[in-house]
Amino acid sequence: MDDAGITSAFSRIADEWDKAEKLIKTAEVTRNEVVLASINELRYAGRRLVDALRAADACRADPACQKSKEELNRYVSETLSFCQRALHDAVDAIILHIRTQIQEYDKSFGPALLAEKFPVILEMKTTLRGAEKLVVLSREDRLTRGEEYEKLALHQIPKLLEWCDQLEANQALLLELTEEKRRSEQKTDRRFWMTLIGGAILGLISGMIMLLAKGEYDRRFPSPVSVAETPNVTSPAQKAAEPT
Repeated sequence: MDDAGITSAFSRIADEWDKAEKLIKTAEVTRNEVVLASINELRYAGRRLVDALRAADACRADPACQKSKEELNRYVSETLSFCQRALHDAVDAIILHIRTQIQEYDKSFGPALLAEKFPVILEMKTTLRGAEKLVVLSREDRLTRGEEYEKLALHQIPKLLEWCDQLEANQALLLELTEEKRRSEQKTDRRFWMTLIGGAILGLISGMIMLLAKGEYDRRFPSPVSVAETPNVTSPAQKAAEPT
C-alpha cells in the first residue's frame, strides 16, 4: 500500500469514526444514558487504529514488505468494523428507546387520545415498525447489514427523533387534556349515580304515598261485607226464632 492508499484508508476510518461518535452522542442525549456497547466498540477500534498506524509506518519504511502491507490492511479493516458496530449499537439503542417512549405515552394517555391530539404518532409507529423490521432482516445477511444500518442512521432515525422531540414538547398539553377528560368522565359518573339514586328515592317516596293513600281510602270507604259472610253476627230472623 503506497502513501495515497494509506492516506485514503485513514481518511475512511476518520469518516466512520465520526459517524459512529455522532450517533453515539445522539443516543446518549436522547436516552440520558451512555451506550456502553458502542463505547466499548470504539475502544476496540482505537486499539486497532494504533496497530494500523504502526503498520503504516512500517510500510512507509519498507514499501516492499508484504507482511507490513497485510497487517495494515487487516488492522484498517478491523478498525472500520469496530466503528460500524459502534454505530449499529447506537442505532439499536435509539430504536429501543423510542419504542419504550411510545409505549409509555400509550399507557399514560391512551392510544385514542394520543392519535387524536398528536396524529403524527400513527406515522411514527409505522416508521418505527419498518426500522425494527430492517434491523431484524439485517441480521440474516451480514453483507448488507452495514448498508441497511446506514439507511437507518441517515433516514429513519432522524425522523423518529424529530417526532419524539415533538411528542415530548407536547407532553404538558397531553397531560392537561388527559386531566380534562378524567374530570369530564367523573362528572358524567356523578350525574349517572345522582340520577340513579334520585330515581330510587323518588320511587320509594311514590310507593309510600301510594300505600298511605290506599290505607286512607280503605278507612273511609270500607268494602261491604254480607251478614252471612260475617262470622259471629246474628240476623234479626235468627233472633226472633231463638227461645226467650
